[in-house]
Amino acid sequence: DSGSSIRNYLYITDSVEVLLTAMLKGSHLVYNVGGDTEPVSICQLAAKVGKILAVPVIPGNTTTTTNNTAPHNEFLKYGASLVGLDEGIKNTVEWFKFKRKK
Repeated sequence: DSGSSIRNYLYITDSVEVLLTAMLKGSHLVYNVGGDTEPVSICQLAAKVGKILAVPVIPGNTTTTTNNTAPHNEFLKYGASLVGLDEGIKNTVEWFKFKRKK
């Protein structure tokens, strides 16, 4: 694959919020928790990460994956991701930098 495979992403805090909301509402259903953000290719994601880290990135080999979150949005009253992709990447990079210092 040339890195053109497409995914949409969900930041961990958004995922936890959905799961906690379902738990607190007493739901026993299965939910497809995912980001309702614009899907991006692996190349686009690699470029975003590379730009933040200031390093060149070589695309990987994956398949296309996106999420259908409509079924749980109605019950959980959960909308689009609260943390955008760019902000999520920056948060993740900062977390790794912090962990590396320890």
